[in-house]
Amino acid sequence: SNPPFYSSGYSANYGNGYIVTVKAGVREICGHLFKNSGVGTINFDNDSACESIGVSAFENCRMLKELTADTIQTVNSKAFKNCNQLGSVSLLGAKTIKSEAFSGCDYLGTVYLSSNLTDLQQNAFPSGRIRINFHGTEAQWNAINKNGNFSDADVYYY
Repeated sequence: SNPPFYSSGYSANYGNGYIVTVKAGVREICGHLFKNSGVGTINFDNDSACESIGVSAFENCRMLKELTADTIQTVNSKAFKNCNQLGSVSLLGAKTIKSEAFSGCDYLGTVYLSSNLTDLQQNAFPSGRIRINFHGTEAQWNAINKNGNFSDADVYYY
């Protein structure tokens, strides 16, 4: 049987946590949809057009280790809060990352961002030593209002 949070456009399988596949027709992952669940992996179909992850959509998904969501333009507040095993995040299409989106992700070591980013709200990421791989120039990075995020980060440009 399907997990209780199964919804049209998503598929989930058991294993090392749920494997959630976001299908091509999904534009937004609704708020609270997978909160407190056993999601371990999030995959996006190759032709995914998903643009937004809702408020607290994956909050407290403590088995999630990695996120590659390069079509996502908006990550809403607390979307991945307390995903304390999350070690790597790639959001190359992100324009907006809202407050506390990744707070409590204390294992987070590497974040991939690009010059698409224009709005990075307070406490979007945990404090501490994080490696930022920035697809853009140092001038583009410096132009982003980081609202106190990444003050201790090591930034690499490519």
